[in-house]
Amino acid sequence: MLKRFSYQEAKTWAIENKIKSKSEFQALVKRGETPPEMPPNPSSVYKNSKEWTSWNKFFDFDFLPFEDAREHVRSLNLIGKKSWIAYTRDDSRPLRIPEEPDKIYAKDWNGWFDFLTPPKSKKKTKKKTGVESIQHLYYILR
Repeated sequence: MLKRFSYQEAKTWAIENKIKSKSEFQALVKRGETPPEMPPNPSSVYKNSKEWTSWNKFFDFDFLPFEDAREHVRSLNLIGKKSWIAYTRDDSRPLRIPEEPDKIYAKDWNGWFDFLTPPKSKKKTKKKTGVESIQHLYYILR
């Protein structure tokens, strides 16, 4: 029977081969380009070990801090979780932006709207009195 890599051996192999994502790893497995000792799904095999935390940690690759990731994502003008899911399936997503930000950034997470939507500009407007409102309306209608 073939001995499987330990978590550390599997991680070392992935890092030495410069693998940066789960999908990249799965493509290598599918093409038969991983050693026979490498489990085809390390997250399942090592999930009960105290060593497994995430694919990025497995590849020794860190995500951007929450604020930086949110700033980038907000610049994309995505609307809602469905558009986020479509975006994550596209290869244009930077690897340092997690596919599941709600899980990775759980302590900072305030919902999809907060993560995806740029804040509205906060123009300070003075509340108009009744007379000022009528004057403004008169100005507009003339």
